[in-house]
Amino acid sequence: MEGQRRKLLYLFIIIFSFFFFSFAKAESILDIPFITQFPPGTGWSFTKNCGPTSYLMIDSFYTDRNLSLQSIKDVDDWLYLNYSKSINNYNGSLTDIDDLKNIAIKFGSFFEEDVKLSNSFNDVKSAIQNNLPVIIKVYTNMRIKGDYDIVHFMVLTGISGDTVYTNDPGKTNGKNKAYPLSQFIYAWSLQNNAALIFYPPGHEKILENKFSGLFLDLFNFGNNIFDIKNILPDENSQVVKGKTEVAVQPENNNFVYTASITDKNQSLEVETGQIINVVVKAKNTGDITWQKNLISLNVLGGEVDNQKFFVDNWKTHLRPALLSSDVASGETGVFSFQLKIPNDVGNYNFRTMIVRQNGLQFTQVGSDIFSLNLNVKEKKVEEVLSPLTKEENEINIFDQVKNTVDNVINKVNEVVNDIVKSIPTFFGGGSSNGSTNNTNSDNDSASSEILEPELFFTASASSTLTNIVTTTIFGEKSAELVNLKINNLENIFSSSGKSWSADVNLVEGKNDLLLSFSNFDQTKIVTGTLPIILDSISPDKPILNSVLNTDNSPHLNLSWQSADVGSGLAYYILENKIATSTEWQTLLENTTTTVFHLAVEVGQTYEFRVKAVDLVGNVSSWSNDGQDNPILVDYSKEVIINEIAYAPTYQGACGGEWIELYNPENLDLSGWNLDILSADSSSTVMISSSSTDKYLVIGSLNIPDTGAKIVLKNNVGKIIDETDQSLGWFATPNFSHARSLEKINVSLSSNLANNWRENNSLRFPLFNSMCNQDCSSRGFDNNSYYFLSNNLAQDYIFSTTSTSDKILILSKEHNPYILDSRVILPAGYTLQIGSGVVIVGEWDDSYLQVEGNLEINGTVDDPVYFTSARDKTVQDWYLSGLPSRLEVGEATPGDWGLIIVKPGGTMQADYTNFFYGGQTYRTGSCFSCFTENVIRNEGGHVILNNSNFDKLFVKDDYNNGTDSYILNGGNLEVNNSNFNNGYRAILSNKDTHVSVSNNKFSNFSFDSVSPVNVQDAILDKWENNVFENNKINNISLPTLNISEDYTLTTDYNDVYFNGINVSAGAIMTIMPGVNINLNENTWLKVEGSLQAIGTENNHISICPNQPKCSGLWFSNSQNNILSYVDIRNGGYHSNHTYPYLYLNYYSSLWLVNSQLAINNSSIMDSRRPSGFGICGVNSDLDIINSEFGWSADYPPPKYSNWIDGGIKINGGSLHLDNDTFLMMNYAVDASQGGEVTSENMSSTNFIDMYDVKYSLPNNIFSF
Repeated sequence: MEGQRRKLLYLFIIIFSFFFFSFAKAESILDIPFITQFPPGTGWSFTKNCGPTSYLMIDSFYTDRNLSLQSIKDVDDWLYLNYSKSINNYNGSLTDIDDLKNIAIKFGSFFEEDVKLSNSFNDVKSAIQNNLPVIIKVYTNMRIKGDYDIVHFMVLTGISGDTVYTNDPGKTNGKNKAYPLSQFIYAWSLQNNAALIFYPPGHEKILENKFSGLFLDLFNFGNNIFDIKNILPDENSQVVKGKTEVAVQPENNNFVYTASITDKNQSLEVETGQIINVVVKAKNTGDITWQKNLISLNVLGGEVDNQKFFVDNWKTHLRPALLSSDVASGETGVFSFQLKIPNDVGNYNFRTMIVRQNGLQFTQVGSDIFSLNLNVKEKKVEEVLSPLTKEENEINIFDQVKNTVDNVINKVNEVVNDIVKSIPTFFGGGSSNGSTNNTNSDNDSASSEILEPELFFTASASSTLTNIVTTTIFGEKSAELVNLKINNLENIFSSSGKSWSADVNLVEGKNDLLLSFSNFDQTKIVTGTLPIILDSISPDKPILNSVLNTDNSPHLNLSWQSADVGSGLAYYILENKIATSTEWQTLLENTTTTVFHLAVEVGQTYEFRVKAVDLVGNVSSWSNDGQDNPILVDYSKEVIINEIAYAPTYQGACGGEWIELYNPENLDLSGWNLDILSADSSSTVMISSSSTDKYLVIGSLNIPDTGAKIVLKNNVGKIIDETDQSLGWFATPNFSHARSLEKINVSLSSNLANNWRENNSLRFPLFNSMCNQDCSSRGFDNNSYYFLSNNLAQDYIFSTTSTSDKILILSKEHNPYILDSRVILPAGYTLQIGSGVVIVGEWDDSYLQVEGNLEINGTVDDPVYFTSARDKTVQDWYLSGLPSRLEVGEATPGDWGLIIVKPGGTMQADYTNFFYGGQTYRTGSCFSCFTENVIRNEGGHVILNNSNFDKLFVKDDYNNGTDSYILNGGNLEVNNSNFNNGYRAILSNKDTHVSVSNNKFSNFSFDSVSPVNVQDAILDKWENNVFENNKINNISLPTLNISEDYTLTTDYNDVYFNGINVSAGAIMTIMPGVNINLNENTWLKVEGSLQAIGTENNHISICPNQPKCSGLWFSNSQNNILSYVDIRNGGYHSNHTYPYLYLNYYSSLWLVNSQLAINNSSIMDSRRPSGFGICGVNSDLDIINSEFGWSADYPPPKYSNWIDGGIKINGGSLHLDNDTFLMMNYAVDASQGGEVTSENMSSTNFIDMYDVKYSLPNNIFSF
């Protein structure tokens, strides 16, 4: 009897749970909390928070969390910390669908299975009907404003008839904002129908939680929270989300969060390897409601110590469970989770506490600790289990709900079987439940005299062909069969009476499931096989082909095909729409055909798509996914109306009115005709010419100025092409001056208004000396052979951009551009040359004069070319009509001229190749007023980056000395560029500004000419320039004036300075390995401080290559160091440049009222006779381990009165320490006063001395 009641109890719980989840459907519009995405941020035009704000509305819908500006900021902060997305003054950053899913799972309280990405309208509609909110990716205003709208997230709250309702965060009053359903479908489709459906957080655990909560509430299990053997484990438990350690912080806010754990100290006897269910009850003793997704348990002792208890369905490795439901102040809440029993026998202690999540931090709630002492014993293996004394307690429990069961028995009797089959997973699996006994209370002891019945089971599935990986199999079985193996693996199954069910995971293809049922002690086994085929792979995306037929009645022939490697194709769905509609219409549904013929209308645009469905319901993507396939129904257009002149296009009003036909197949057009129709007139022009030219101009026409319809028919009257501009010319409805109408794309319809433009180009063969320029492209391709001539502002239309006006843009689609002999870009106008553009000279002296702004915007993969008309580097243009010298032969230096930048003009060139230019340019009327340049800056500002100069006609054949690739008379910056071969690369005039860095100069082969001459200019920058394989691999730079701290590097090793001046207060540092070359009669003069510190293996050299160097001059300078410095060839200065008027000697190093420390250095080969290595006046010298003298002896005769010495001082002090003097008359002259001290000095420090040998006076040294 009690066993019967137990069964009835189970049925009651199942039915209650079923009713709990099934008796309500969503209303048509969900009441989802609303907040706008601005503020925070700086303005509506800057905010990008639509995605995070949409998520927060859904979070509030499920958790009742308040929406606030701070919550939006919290998400922005989290995205910055975790994904480096800019906070942007809390305007946020752009987010996508994946970002929102990460926010929900990793920032919020949702699990992976709670957030479903869908592209199906049916899924979205079903979700709304089931009270599930959806984030949709659409556009602001649902793209009602077209291209003015931008990508935008909203929350879909309802669908009713032909209207959708959204919480639009982009609106101040955006709650349940209504939009037309058709507009939503259109905007959504442009974003690949992206949507996120949100189930309740942890929704796959809801059923178990409801069941467990109901069980506990109904039967009041009391304080023993471990007496839960009838709560079955959840086989769909949530996967562990991460292993991050929880940092528990002290609680600190305005509300009081505290708790009291019921029965916080427990003990339990268990067996090794078990999985037990644990319930922890806690009372909310604070003053604020606990939100279920923010309150959880946190283990003590860390991840490593608790790994032995870890089960995969824990929230994280440190947090076993969340609160099962919200708990108001004063009420009691429940935490349910599973615990793994260690495999080793012994005593264990599991401890956990209650924590609250606050952003990224966790704080403890209350001070109670739950402690569970586990006495782990060896697993029992007895065949027969003894009855438990707990049975009485269980019977008492059933007595408590007897009346409830009796009241519902009659109501559920008719639907029991259906309920059991529809929710088999309610009972999860059947693993051991700790130390409790699995024996059912209605298992009466079997008498040995009773014959055992034959054991059996049946097995089936809802379908043996499925596309669902996890499927349920079911059937009936003998009650004694309690164990199930599938393919020799233990399987958890559910049973109710004779009925059983189990979930199995299938693999793609055929699955032969070997089922093996056995009794409790596995002494009796029944087996069987159930075949199921899994096909979860969608058919291939169909390939859709179309053929347009306009011979008679226009129609489209469509064909398509797909394939399916699994169950096979079942049918296709074909849809179409026209350009004026956003709705797709079904043409064929559930069809097996693969062809379709559709009558169409000329001038209309159609789109088609098809998808395939296989036998198990897998659906392919649409054939047009990822691409648009509009089909414009047009005439056959073997010949095309290509250009129209309804007024004379010559600037001299010559040429009359005409129509140009494009004849790509070179057809004979004799017998064809043109109809010219308007509201006021009509005419038909017969084409009598049999010309097969590709561009045929039909002239002497009378075309209305206000517009006309022009129809081209072949010799049998068939319409071949048509353009209807009778309501006004598409491109120039307000005619102001002579320019033709040009077709932009010959393959597109002649009736598309945006496929026509006003001519904005010239063709040099059309120039007429009487009529001047022709503003058309008659006889030529509309998109190439552009002619740049005269004043560009007079011949071209300069447009307005968002930032400035008077701009002409050249793009590579019109290559090549032909440069006339003289082209002027006037002041106030900008010429922008796009990447890949090629400009060639019509004449060998063609040049471009820049008075405005020239912007050349090449790229590393698509540079701009200024080159010869014969250069085939980019393409063979097959140019005709050029001067004979440029029509044939190979490209030659001097095939075009130069670019001249006038005062006030600017030129910036990036990734530009200057080839074959530099032809002689006359600068005046004098006999020698010629120069050869490629870029001539006469006072403007020129910036060149990543450019190449090669194969240029620049040589020294005029006396003005200005021949160079670049002549600078203004401001010049050259960076990262290459100069190859020629006379000179850069010449900068006196007092001009120049900056040169990271360039390479190669193969300049003229004697005594450096590739760069900026000696008289003002040098703003010189850095990382390389000279390679030149006749002269160095240059002369202007005087380097140092007025603030400065470091000289090896970048300057190949240059000659016209002097270096270090001003007072500045410190000049010279790095190891630097060579300082000074021009003749120039100084390195220091009034500030010099720190020249080399190393033993990397000395600093001063004047290593200049045979006549003045040297170093310290004037009123302190704190100077020369360490590992070699000075050569100094002392060559004129009489009038003596640093000290009353001490007229030549010297490599002068000091006046200064201080200098020298170590491990050498001053050799100074000017002699009448010279010293060092001359010092009222200065202090400290010299250690250094060398003075000459590397070779002076050829005889030598004289005793020669001033041929090492160091001369006049006042001040000198200290010598182990210094060497070679091949001189005397080492030290202090005869005019000064203190000399020494150490570590002996006669061996003086080598090959003559006459005086040591010093004046001769008593300075003691030896």
